[in-house]
Amino acid sequence: MKILWAVNIHEGHPRAINGCNTFLHALSKKIKIQVDAISIVFPVEYALPKNKVLELENECLKLLNKTLKKVKKNDWFGRSIILLEAQIPQRVAVLDLTDFAKTNGYDALLLVKHSGDKSRSRYLGSFAEMTSFLSSIPIFLVNPDGVIPKDIGRVIIALDESEKKEQYFKSIIRFLPIEGLIIKLFHRIKIPFYFLSKDSIKKHTATERKNLLEAFESIRKIGINTGRSVELDIKNTKKNISDSILQEAKKGAFDLIITIHKGVEAPGYLLGRVTRNILQNADRPVLLLRP
Repeated sequence: MKILWAVNIHEGHPRAINGCNTFLHALSKKIKIQVDAISIVFPVEYALPKNKVLELENECLKLLNKTLKKVKKNDWFGRSIILLEAQIPQRVAVLDLTDFAKTNGYDALLLVKHSGDKSRSRYLGSFAEMTSFLSSIPIFLVNPDGVIPKDIGRVIIALDESEKKEQYFKSIIRFLPIEGLIIKLFHRIKIPFYFLSKDSIKKHTATERKNLLEAFESIRKIGINTGRSVELDIKNTKKNISDSILQEAKKGAFDLIITIHKGVEAPGYLLGRVTRNILQNADRPVLLLRP
């Protein structure tokens, strides 16, 4: 798996670098990965003439290598890259980053949540947020102030009422081919607001549970055929679904949360409320997929 790690050389807090390094090391225990680090630089910010741009690129490359000095000791680390941007708008930088990743055959991006100030540890960060809803490439998002697993053995996946559960699951295990992985599928049965009587709610819940169990059986077989143990958790709760998933991730000591951004592949498509809450408030790594 090829991963492109986006690093801000001007805000390369040690905690962020070390957190991503620990996570990548854990991932490398399970699957073969190749990681390249990239930093985006805007020459226009420095008001440099063209003949000085190359000099700036070399200086930034040295700074990036210095920032990642300890990381290079790992055999999965590849090279450092500087991406020069002619324009300042963040949106342009994000789109160019994802285009670069797609063009060069990367399977995923690695980003870090805002770090350096514990009082803002729940803040996703503008660059990470924009990349999350613009990128069609899967994204690993690490919270440097949260739980950084030393191994990836337990994964929780958020399901919804979609009929494409099996399709989503196949996309996930194709992308994250970890043998011996324990996967927990989390689903909340939604009760329509117009179901007022206890009998109608009971019948609806029974029907939904039956449909879920049928879908789960197909998913379980896929898991067995690919070396994964799969559990299903059906929740009837009045809590926000994202809060329930985050609480379950903590309670079960899961190493990774997987959520799906089902928006069409179009620039500017906003994240859904549940996905945004998970990305923003997760205290452990998250994998965001757009199937």
